[in-house]
Amino acid sequence: MTLVRFNNNPVRASFPDFFSDVMENMFNSNEMDTPAFTKPLCNVMEDKEGFSIEFALPGFSKNDVTIDVDNNVLTVAGKKEENKKDKEQNYTRREFSYGEFKRSFTLPETVDQDKIKATFSDGILNVEIPKKPELQPKSLKININ
Repeated sequence: MTLVRFNNNPVRASFPDFFSDVMENMFNSNEMDTPAFTKPLCNVMEDKEGFSIEFALPGFSKNDVTIDVDNNVLTVAGKKEENKKDKEQNYTRREFSYGEFKRSFTLPETVDQDKIKATFSDGILNVEIPKKPELQPKSLKININ
């Protein structure tokens, strides 16, 4: 079973995948408030031991990010606020954006939620989601008597 991106928007669920980005931008109020700030990109990988999700979070620290699991939904959220000192500067061009994001994924029943671990290094958040040991494929060697 694979990890599924959480989608609680019934309007968006009825459209094909190629409309997903357009609909996300239209109906996601957080992105409308801060148009330059987008949700972070992520990579989702699966192997026989579990899942791994990498989030690209340049400019964030581990203190800016929270990870929660509730009702089989893993939610990664972050908030980066503008520095008060930055507001006092006289910029001629300013492209850094500040804001918040939230990404959610529905976890399959095969994962061991109590053993989820996360590391943060060089702007990359890595969330390791192991599968339950009894559900991992086993390799046995059978002796012949």
